Amino acid sequence: MKLKYGSIKFSPFQFPMWLFRSLITKYMFFDYPGISFQKDGRKSFRHLDGYQTKLEKYYNKHKGQRCFLLGNGPSLRQMDLSNLKNEIIIGANGIYKEFDNLGFKTNYLFFEDTEQTFLRRKDINSLTEITKLVGLNNAYYIKRSTDTVFFNPRHGFDLEGSPKFSREFASGVFLGATISYIMLQWAYFLGFSEVYVLGIDHNYGELPKLFPPGKIEITEQNIHKVRGLHFSDHYYKIGDVIGVPHVDIQNKAYEKANEVFQSTGRKVYNAGVNSKLEAFEKIEFNSLFTNKT
Repeated sequence: MKLKYGSIKFSPFQFPMWLFRSLITKYMFFDYPGISFQKDGRKSFRHLDGYQTKLEKYYNKHKGQRCFLLGNGPSLRQMDLSNLKNEIIIGANGIYKEFDNLGFKTNYLFFEDTEQTFLRRKDINSLTEITKLVGLNNAYYIKRSTDTVFFNPRHGFDLEGSPKFSREFASGVFLGATISYIMLQWAYFLGFSEVYVLGIDHNYGELPKLFPPGKIEITEQNIHKVRGLHFSDHYYKIGDVIGVPHVDIQNKAYEKANEVFQSTGRKVYNAGVNSKLEAFEKIEFNSLFTNKT
């Protein structure tokens, strides 16, 4: 017998463990009472830092610096990204599968979508030497570790119908129908003055025409519609669940991010190739390294 959480199936034996893990992780989002062990072996009772406090410590960590935000679009295969080796990089979802080919890891790696995170849970739990940021909604099956920080995703729209933009990531971050929007709010919170997006092709082929926004299972009949939408044709396989994006909300989200960055004298650029993303000013990628030795 299998139980379901959305499209996720699990056994009755897994449910109590996952539920307990989720409740504990959510409890630990705020500071909580606990036991602290001293170097001399003594124990003391005090409030321990919750994930909100841990996130707060990242505020303006990279103030005035630049970063690169990697999407997972097929255009990445058309670019020489070797110059990024010594840059600060924010990535998401399955980009970790490209680390060996890229020759470097991203500094920060995001996971929020329930199905995508569940699909990669074993890989995520085994990834090391990287800061993993995971939505609290995935606390069921993602283990707590020193390099994993949970954040609080929320829904929210302004009066114009655009997704809200969080300037206080530690307290909560707003969804915008794409994980890239969460990454942009993180970049803002860290204080970057220049953000360059790559691989956000904003091109979903025929999917938005054939299916309404939401989740669909990849089958033998539709997998050809999915291939070519990511940097690898093996990004998904038959039986996986993929999200059909709400492109209108995404466009509003990107425009909101651009507006917020510009209002504080900062800038987001689209440095990718063959990208249909028009919300950010285009810039040629290689020009960003002409003055570097």
